[in-house]
Amino acid sequence: MAKRHVRITNHRGGLTIQPLELERSITISTIDPVTPVWMARRENLLRLPDVLGRPLTQFDDQQALDIVREVNGLLAAEIYRDLTDDGEPGGVIRFPDDMTVVIMGDIHARADNILRVITEGGTLAALERGEACLVFLGDLVHSQETGELESMDSSVFILDLFLMLKLRFPENVFYVHGNHESFSHNVGKAGVPQGILLRKHLKKRRGKAYVAEIAKLFDGLAFVVQGNKFAACHGAPVRSKASRDTLVNIQRYPGIQYELTWSRLRKGDRPTGYTKGSVKRFRKTLDLPKHATLIVAHTPLSLKETVWMDVGDIRGHHVVYSAYTHRVAAMVMSEGEATPLEFIPEPALAFLNDESHK
Repeated sequence: MAKRHVRITNHRGGLTIQPLELERSITISTIDPVTPVWMARRENLLRLPDVLGRPLTQFDDQQALDIVREVNGLLAAEIYRDLTDDGEPGGVIRFPDDMTVVIMGDIHARADNILRVITEGGTLAALERGEACLVFLGDLVHSQETGELESMDSSVFILDLFLMLKLRFPENVFYVHGNHESFSHNVGKAGVPQGILLRKHLKKRRGKAYVAEIAKLFDGLAFVVQGNKFAACHGAPVRSKASRDTLVNIQRYPGIQYELTWSRLRKGDRPTGYTKGSVKRFRKTLDLPKHATLIVAHTPLSLKETVWMDVGDIRGHHVVYSAYTHRVAAMVMSEGEATPLEFIPEPALAFLNDESHK
């Protein structure tokens, strides 16, 4: 039975929180009911276009080409990125110890899920102050919803949304390589070749030059992010022995790229998956403490939940999945502590585009 920490009382919308630990002095704090949480979130959402300097709508075709080129320039000089032996951006991003990092798992073209997370609480303000970073842990594109597998419009917009965020917060928004960041015929779901379909759609909408720049963007993404007490990647820690130098110079090692983006935890039907030993070696490779947090996405464990802690009975090994329509999840790393968040998605884009609320 968990220890009782506080008593919470709701009186006409006012929350009173009273600590119950006897060794602590008793204090009572009341949250002002005049400004509900939903109103603060609404205000954040309404001011987001001003923060980004543009409406949250798709770029026109020529504008999109210019902007993706600009963002590719930012990726080529990305802050916190370890450099390869050739002085190029490497496969590992290392955050300062005092940085709060908000991590979202697979997004799969659910723009409203991103907006739900960044407008919640103080996240947007922390991004503006440079006190927090937002990390998309791969698989930003390709809807996974039944009936939407072949539709690529949402993938076009989610890429535009990333470009908007990266331009506005070049030192605080990061995108990690997943298995869907590719135009390969191997990328898809239920027999639908989503990688090929996205390439065709982008070529038809925005031309060959834009397709080439998006391919360059995918190729320029890091594969691992870390702080002093955590690491995160899209799919899995590598099973094979790999040094930190290998991870930084990852463009030379396609096999390591594959493991980080495609592998899953070992189960009866996945005898080649990663294990507790893989997690242990990965922490050591990144010079992390013994039980440092490792966050992955890629493999949701149920259709109802969105965050799973200590998966596989591996302490500090967590899975976060942010692509569902009924729940959206994120993981916050602050001062070495992992805090899972879960929200109910809202139709934020429809709200912003509805003139009646203005």
